[in-house]
Amino acid sequence: MISEGAPETELLISAAYPYHLRSPHRGVSQTEFVASVYPLRVRPVPRDLLEALVLEVMAPVPFILVAVHLPRAGIDLPHLRGKVSFASSGAP
Repeated sequence: MISEGAPETELLISAAYPYHLRSPHRGVSQTEFVASVYPLRVRPVPRDLLEALVLEVMAPVPFILVAVHLPRAGIDLPHLRGKVSFASSGAP
């Protein structure tokens, strides 16, 4: 998954992967872009994540991938509360 993808990089990466999808935001030069060796299926985007790309990755064990650029660590999205941490790993 590439956050803030550009058409030039997406073109190069999509040549190496058989499946790829780009977020459908018009008028935005940088978007979320996902490339995969497995088929991808677009899923509905939760209202709080309108700029996200939600995909089902049809891997041997299918899973849902939410591709989103989080602009700052303090963002408060109900769908991510308790599931994402920006805390330090404790490493120096």
